[in-house]
Amino acid sequence: MWSMTRLVNTASCKYASIHWAYSRQEAYNRRQTYTRPAGIRARELMEKYNIVLPRVVESTVCDSPLWLLPLAFFQTDLARFKHCNSQEITHPFQELLSEHNRELVFYTDGSETANGVGSTFYCAGVSHSWSLPAIASVYTAELYAIWQALRYCEHYNVPSFLICSDSLSSIQALQDAYSTDPLAKMILALLRVLSKKGQQSTLMWILGHPGIADNEAADEAARVAAEEPEPDGIPVRPSDVKCHVSACVRREWHRVWSGLTTKLNAVKDSPRKWTTPLSIKRREQVVITRLRIGHTNLTLTGGNQLVCEGCQQPLTVKHLLEDRIVHRRLRRQFEIEGGIKRILRNDECAIKDLLFFLYTAGLFNCIRI
Repeated sequence: MWSMTRLVNTASCKYASIHWAYSRQEAYNRRQTYTRPAGIRARELMEKYNIVLPRVVESTVCDSPLWLLPLAFFQTDLARFKHCNSQEITHPFQELLSEHNRELVFYTDGSETANGVGSTFYCAGVSHSWSLPAIASVYTAELYAIWQALRYCEHYNVPSFLICSDSLSSIQALQDAYSTDPLAKMILALLRVLSKKGQQSTLMWILGHPGIADNEAADEAARVAAEEPEPDGIPVRPSDVKCHVSACVRREWHRVWSGLTTKLNAVKDSPRKWTTPLSIKRREQVVITRLRIGHTNLTLTGGNQLVCEGCQQPLTVKHLLEDRIVHRRLRRQFEIEGGIKRILRNDECAIKDLLFFLYTAGLFNCIRI
């Protein structure tokens, strides 16, 4: 995963000779016994599965000690109204806003739709919006809007300003002077530049859409930007790339899984790991696993399929749990019905009901090989 994120910015980094040098890759192709670096193997997989990545925000290093540099003032008093309705928070917000009546007020927002991701800041009746790559998160869009608002203040030398954001996670992330997030570090670096120039900055958290016209205008502008057919080529955070690549891998894994014809595939829709309840003993876990994979001492002997004596049908796990006549009453008693997939599903109550059925029917000790 690390190699895939490094592939985006390799043109200007020391890893370019490994990741992008075709002469190196051709050399590895000629010598198949050589183990290719992780970057080349990652690039081959990305090409195979058509994974296209945008640019990634590069991490920067601050040139001054972090504990010596001033930061902005963060106003999160409204967080105590987080679970209140819009009417209850409007008055406290207006009171706080009146304390900053001489400052230029910005409203930032990020939005995600089925077509893309948008980021915007709204100030003095004008919105400034950007369309981000579809793999970007709303959190990235929120941080990017704050960064652009700060750049606006730097460019026009705004003496004091207030940035209002409805993303509490973004405000909290910026309160950490030692943040490792590259976009947060860019914002913190810009805040320090503004502070050194004497520009006073305040970041305030507000509740989303509490009837504030300017905040609603910012939200609408972000939604419009998210619907743009072509993104603006804005770099994304490395964590966005990681989530995107993970999603692509899971989709491909699920596609391969859906095409299999194994016994486990018949009872499990997804390759995701099933968790075992802590209340289930180790021996019981083994029995449940044996039933799911279809290999039990009761249905197979020496690799040969046994036949049910009462039904004269192949004695499979499916027949044992669904159709066996001698256990019909017990199956109804413990609700062992609805198909093999439902009976062996990853649910604690269903597992316990199945174990009670196996104990009562005297089958539990006959299953484990």
